[in-house]
Amino acid sequence: MGTEHFLMKGLHNVGTEMSLHVLCYNLKRVINILGVEGLLRALYALFVTVFFLPRQALYDDTRDDKLVGSLINRNPNSNSR
Repeated sequence: MGTEHFLMKGLHNVGTEMSLHVLCYNLKRVINILGVEGLLRALYALFVTVFFLPRQALYDDTRDDKLVGSLINRNPNSNSR
């Protein structure tokens, strides 16, 4: 009873499959709320925050937190940076 709902067998494998279902559901919701462009902007800002700003802070103690806001609000269709 209930084994038809998942393709995998075993608690660990079913948990992994369920996690993928939930991830896809949440991703679909985010795309419906923000749109694809908004999601890409948010992911870009997250990438810059996680990978670029900590490295910059090692070299420059005068880091400006407005940098992330300017990266989120920049127009991806324009060629000027």
